[in-house]
Amino acid sequence: MLILTSRCKYCGRELPTANYALPSHRPMLITLPCDCEQAKEEQAREQRRIDREDMSRVLREVWDRSNVPPRFSHVSADFDVARPLFDGRWLYICGKNGRGKTRSACQAAKAYLIRHVKRDVIPTPKGDRQGTMRCDLSFHFTEAQGLLSEVTSSWDTYGMSEAQVKSRWAGVDLLILDDFGKGVPSEWAAETLFDILNKRWAANNEKGQRTHKDRLTIITSQYEIGDIAERYKRAGNGTLSAMVSRLDGECEVRRIEGPDRRTAT
Repeated sequence: MLILTSRCKYCGRELPTANYALPSHRPMLITLPCDCEQAKEEQAREQRRIDREDMSRVLREVWDRSNVPPRFSHVSADFDVARPLFDGRWLYICGKNGRGKTRSACQAAKAYLIRHVKRDVIPTPKGDRQGTMRCDLSFHFTEAQGLLSEVTSSWDTYGMSEAQVKSRWAGVDLLILDDFGKGVPSEWAAETLFDILNKRWAANNEKGQRTHKDRLTIITSQYEIGDIAERYKRAGNGTLSAMVSRLDGECEVRRIEGPDRRTAT
């Protein structure tokens, strides 16, 4: 039975109460919200505030585990740059040094993560959306040379094998691969990167259909895709041609021009 008690501070109507019990808990008496327009607006404002705080918390937790350099910890989300990711395509950001490629990649990643923050829905007498906000995507940042170094370090340790390291990187839902093409071109480096990127591409196109959510990759480089192919070709590397062909078809290219931000005053 409902018991009329306190009044709405907006319309003055008495507010009903009801018995409510969680599983394995004793029933308790709660006051139900008023359904007048002013009360609904206040509830909506409060829910938006809670959502903003919870989203910031979830994003911070995901970001802190990602290995993104500290200088990019507080970048704003850029939904325009992230548009290819929403369409299930990879993103290739190229330009000369100091043009903001890595910052742009992080801004795109943050926008994509925001779209994948969800709140669990738990029905209650006061309405839904009372559950925990979370993001189920795994996200990681690595420089291309750092990834290769991690693979080589597996040769001298009793931790993960080379295959396990490659599998771990191939399985990340959203990966930023920074400074692709940097370093001395070698057959081994090309084969290693191709192996990881090829597995990511295959997972993102399982049975010929894009998943629109998994194994997406943001690549930054000071080289155009064709320029990277030429560098490895001059080094006598034939493996990279297949990888470059794959990247050229899978990635949307975004070129960043303008002055060097590191030296601009």
